[in-house]
Amino acid sequence: MRDRSVVGLDLITNISVHVEDASRAHWQNKGHNGDGTLVCWHCYHGTDALPGTQVPLLYKGGRTAGKVRPYFAHPPRVGPPGGHHPETVWHADAKHTLLRWAASQPRVTAATTEYWTADGRRRSDVAVTLDDGTQLALEVQRQDLTDQAWIRRHEDYAAVGVVEVWFWHPRLGVPGVARHEPQCHWQLADDLTRVGIPIGVAHPAIGDWFDQPGLSLRAPHYPPCRGDETSTWWRDLNSFTIDPQGLHLPTTVYAELRAARADVAVRARAAREHQRMNPPLFSLPTTPTVSPTPAASTPDWTPNAGGPSHPVQRVDTLPGMDDPSRYEYPRSACGPDSPAVPADDVRGLPKAA
Repeated sequence: MRDRSVVGLDLITNISVHVEDASRAHWQNKGHNGDGTLVCWHCYHGTDALPGTQVPLLYKGGRTAGKVRPYFAHPPRVGPPGGHHPETVWHADAKHTLLRWAASQPRVTAATTEYWTADGRRRSDVAVTLDDGTQLALEVQRQDLTDQAWIRRHEDYAAVGVVEVWFWHPRLGVPGVARHEPQCHWQLADDLTRVGIPIGVAHPAIGDWFDQPGLSLRAPHYPPCRGDETSTWWRDLNSFTIDPQGLHLPTTVYAELRAARADVAVRARAAREHQRMNPPLFSLPTTPTVSPTPAASTPDWTPNAGGPSHPVQRVDTLPGMDDPSRYEYPRSACGPDSPAVPADDVRGLPKAA
């Protein structure tokens, strides 16, 4: 079963071909039972065989009312035992699926596989040219790729002005290094018929969320914010279009996102109205404000400053001691702020005669 979807190579045109590119009769005339000019692309390019190996292919399936889709296959006992590895076949078939899809887009003037960039540093899986001259590179990835290797490719494409569009196999998912780069976050389904879109999950509605900025983020949104949890929306490949920015979302997805934002807006208005009609019964206590210490003010009593001195009695030397002079001493100013003697420790005595 590994032979299913083997990609062919037309030796006359030296172009890789897919079984759906021409009729059954055309491929039979060129394949194993014809002139032998339709050979296995994988074997010819050295996959599981020596480079240059020519294995004419058979056209199978696709009969009227048949349940099996047409496909290319190796003749019995020819080619690698068990056929080529599924990863190799999926990658090659994915390139040709994207090639056919790109070639059908109204703004595309040229599309080809295995095309080298102008500086010779990178060979894109599918190279696309638009009517305004924009160059795009469609990259398909099923095998693990280190962050450093991906960054080098990313920078090389940017250096020559090529817009890159990356499709990742669902087994891998979109790596973190590419997740927030424009046009580098798509997935391509295993059956090659659907594209996975990363949609940001709605941000939680907490507190007075309806009065906070970014109301649209309370709904599913694209592109997702950094750090967002995401969900993958799968849509048919043929519902996407291509433009100078890269892959363009289907109109149905835009409609779904608009509807979700509109629903959030309705809920926000309802929440504001509910708050207006049902104000809180009490306010939460707030931290009391500490007032600064006021500046010293003029006392409402007049100190005896500069007047005749008079004796005062110390509390700790009460009358009855042998020497009264020890518990009386002269003062010329009285009041609660008198230096060295607190107010509670002083009792005024009659002025001495």
